[in-house]
Amino acid sequence: LNGSIDELRRHIADLEQMPPVSDPNIQELHGLDLAGWKLHLQQWMLQREHLLFTENRIQRVRADAREKPRVASEWNDRQQEFLKTLEELSMHRQKLERKRVEVESQVVGKYFQ
Repeated sequence: LNGSIDELRRHIADLEQMPPVSDPNIQELHGLDLAGWKLHLQQWMLQREHLLFTENRIQRVRADAREKPRVASEWNDRQQEFLKTLEELSMHRQKLERKRVEVESQVVGKYFQ
């Protein structure tokens, strides 16, 4: 996951360095692509953070089994928050993807006019 996050950061940096183009629809497509990749990065970073949190809680229970009920409660609370945030990111990404398809269709439609 760390390697994928680093690679995605490089990809985003490359996209951010692309020179602007005169066509506003192409610029919008570029912006939508960039926003989508940034959301994807947020999702992976959230997943990594949650995995690290989980690993820490497992280590706490291994160190002291009496901590299990409290740690389980902490983890369950965090899991619910994680799932909610993940769903929000996913919904936002879907909206961006739909918008991108619309703009792309406009670009192709102009070609056929």
